[in-house]
Amino acid sequence: MQISASIQPELLYPLLPPLSLLDKDGNFIFHSEKAAKVIRHWNPQDLPKNIKGLNYPELTEQLGYHLEIVSVNKESKAFKIVAPNEEDHILSFQLEVHPNLSDTYILYLPQRAEPYLSQAQNSNRFFENGLDNLSIPEATFYNNALGLTISGLDGIIHRVNKTFAQMLAYEPDELEGRSFYELNHPSDTPPNKELVQKLLRGEVDWITFEKRYIRKDGRIVWSKLWVRHYEDANTSFLISTIQDISEEKKRAEQLKRQQQQIESIFSNTLVGITLVSTEGDILSANPAFEKIIGYTETELKQLAFRELTHPEDRGYNHQLRQQVINQEAPYYSMIKRYIRKDGQIIWVNLSVSGLINENNEIKELVGTVVNISEEKIQAQKLQQSEKRYRLIANNTQDLISLFSIAEEAKINFLSPSVKSLLGYPAEELTDTPWTDLVHPDDRSFVAEILMTDLIEKTVTRYRVNTKSGQTIWLESVFVPVRSAQGELLYLQANSRNITDSVKAEIALDMKVAELDDANRKLKQYISSNSELEKFAYIASHDLREPLRTIIGFTQILASRYRKELKPEANQFLDLILDASKHMHQLVQDLLHYSRVSNESMDYQEIALPNLIRRLRSDLEETIIENNGVLIVLNLPSIIFGHETGLYRVFLNLISNSIKFRRKEVAPEIVISGFEEEDHWHFSISDNGIGIAADYHEQIFLLFKRLHSKVDYEGSGLGLPICRKIIDRHQGKIWVESTPNVGSTFHFTVAKSPSVSFR
Repeated sequence: MQISASIQPELLYPLLPPLSLLDKDGNFIFHSEKAAKVIRHWNPQDLPKNIKGLNYPELTEQLGYHLEIVSVNKESKAFKIVAPNEEDHILSFQLEVHPNLSDTYILYLPQRAEPYLSQAQNSNRFFENGLDNLSIPEATFYNNALGLTISGLDGIIHRVNKTFAQMLAYEPDELEGRSFYELNHPSDTPPNKELVQKLLRGEVDWITFEKRYIRKDGRIVWSKLWVRHYEDANTSFLISTIQDISEEKKRAEQLKRQQQQIESIFSNTLVGITLVSTEGDILSANPAFEKIIGYTETELKQLAFRELTHPEDRGYNHQLRQQVINQEAPYYSMIKRYIRKDGQIIWVNLSVSGLINENNEIKELVGTVVNISEEKIQAQKLQQSEKRYRLIANNTQDLISLFSIAEEAKINFLSPSVKSLLGYPAEELTDTPWTDLVHPDDRSFVAEILMTDLIEKTVTRYRVNTKSGQTIWLESVFVPVRSAQGELLYLQANSRNITDSVKAEIALDMKVAELDDANRKLKQYISSNSELEKFAYIASHDLREPLRTIIGFTQILASRYRKELKPEANQFLDLILDASKHMHQLVQDLLHYSRVSNESMDYQEIALPNLIRRLRSDLEETIIENNGVLIVLNLPSIIFGHETGLYRVFLNLISNSIKFRRKEVAPEIVISGFEEEDHWHFSISDNGIGIAADYHEQIFLLFKRLHSKVDYEGSGLGLPICRKIIDRHQGKIWVESTPNVGSTFHFTVAKSPSVSFR
């Protein structure tokens, strides 16, 4: 059961009457400051947690009885009990149902005991000194509840009654014959002379003033005196009625100090405090509230509290406020929104109590306001973060773990993915040291990470054993989670299975070693761009000439002597001719690739319709030969770029769509384009054989072929050349494809790059 929202902030505890909150089982939920003082009168050592812990059996019995009745009838119940060790006094209690909290009850405790004397007891007390031995005036004088004295005008005491003597801790006969001046506090000045003269002249019937007496034991007694003058033919004396007001003075002094404290708190506290009429007018506001709301106190007095409240909170606030005004509840608390002077909306914690006047009515309300905007924002962020974290933790394939910071780094939390990753249900591993799952060879350095007061996140790889005994590789990111004070609370780890990656890395390392060995000699000759250009030059001139010679003489040999040669010899000639042609194409493509990488490619305006017409013309024979269709959609009229390079990209991609067609399906190729913010986006789609997802990136690598030369001709350099051209146009090229359905090649070209393609 949540009760914090209905308890006054600590600064207002002194304003609450003596009350306690109980649940239906008699457990104490809350004590106001005054209630705690009353209960400690019966329980000096500590405050009880249940009514059974009260060192006051009669109250425990009555409370249990009335609590059961009130919980059933839901009606208030008042009862009285004779005070312990004070049989002539009674204590009044009130038990009510809490207006806002279910199964919660308010116990109002007495602030003071009340006299409870029977008529017989009063009579006995009045006549305890024996009325039959005294005249009526004497009995009245000696047994009066107020102090009475008879003194001369010189201050000598003639007679005192028992009450005055007890007030000063003397016996009556000890005071008779002494001077009042001996008993007066030396710092007190005598009564006003003029006032005394008026009394002696009979102009006033009596005078009154306050003064201090010094008791026999040295203590000081504050008294209030009413003095009359009596005079007859023989004598003149003063009759004084004296009331002990020490307690009243003490309470007044305490009240004064409390008033000063309240005023100091009101002016200096960081909590906003306001005094508001029941009509909603702001009567007073402290500096803290002015700062919170952005108005001065003068400005606030011109406003109604309703004007400061956010419209969506006004209805509920009014409802709670009326409950306090109607005394249906002693106070209320709520979280609400205010609208500051600058228009900003802020969240506050508002607590309001009613001030009861002498007519037992509430005409004024005191409210305390704490700005919780930052806390509200942080709480919302934390709630959103927690939701996201829980969502991620419960749905991610990665393993999210929390470890204690004790020596063994035991598991506090594991995401459900631990079942699929390690084979264990999460609850089976709770409180298990994480290192128990780590492979013995890796356990020492993982334990060192877990036992270290990490300053920042640490990433490491290691092996763990699954429930089935299999060993897998994990990569874990260990993050220290700290409190706002910097204290390390726990470690969080995000782990993923990298077994396949590790195996691939091992295989890759082996391949790299093989490639390093195979390329060692090549690196001796190609160590710079200059050497690469020389190599390209040799490939384009020196290699092409011998290849042309080989191809030419092989063709002559085949045409002149094919009939004379054996079938096996003719087959060899065909193989030589095919290999030479393939080598020639490979050298030609390598030359193109080298030129794309190193030659200057300046911008120029390209009329795209003209480029497409040229493509149609160059490919017309091939398209007709394969019963193909080329469809062009939505292309821009003018773009900027290197025309020869972009022509080669379109030509290569369309040619590939025709080359890699499905045998039983006529090729259908669609070219389209649209404008993006900084680029032109083009796509070329076909209905060919498609490409498996594993090869979508590999096809752009040098010499990467997915099919044999027997099935599909080519050098494996067409797509790498396209990528190099698109890179130099500050764009990207990629493929989307489904096997046996078709492929779509996308590429982008910058609209207006700031530099030329060098």
